[in-house]
Amino acid sequence: MLSHCHECGALNPLKDDTILIGAPEVSAQSQWLPNESPRGPQVDFIRSAVSQTNVQLAYLDEEISQLRHRLKQLEEKRAELLDYRTRNVAVLSPLRRMPPELLAEIFSWTLPPPSPDLSGCAAVKHSPWILAQVSKYWRTVALSQPALWSLVYLDYTKFLAHLT
Repeated sequence: MLSHCHECGALNPLKDDTILIGAPEVSAQSQWLPNESPRGPQVDFIRSAVSQTNVQLAYLDEEISQLRHRLKQLEEKRAELLDYRTRNVAVLSPLRRMPPELLAEIFSWTLPPPSPDLSGCAAVKHSPWILAQVSKYWRTVALSQPALWSLVYLDYTKFLAHLT
């Protein structure tokens, strides 16, 4: 039977953790080769060896189970720390400290070029709409720049189709 530590509850290794396998087993195996059954003390010895092996296997299985549980705990803690670090590194991003004037200049370069085919440029997935959805700071900068919002697209083709 497995014994447990009275202080921490961990399994204690067996006092005699050497499995009685070796020369006696080899001689027992050599006797089994001709398909003869072991006799007398050999049977007792083999049963004892199997019993001791089962106890040690149970001990090792329990230890492995505890180590897997501990490994899972450590991996979860590591994932939490990685997430914590990622969030803190993001706070230190140079983009967060960029002056609004420079950010507005960058925003102006994201506008679609004026062209006769402006279909879809007013969609919220395009600049400047998308810029105002990134963060509160970006929204403030984008909304404070009239040049970003001065291009108005009006599609009269649908209206003209109704007149004719």
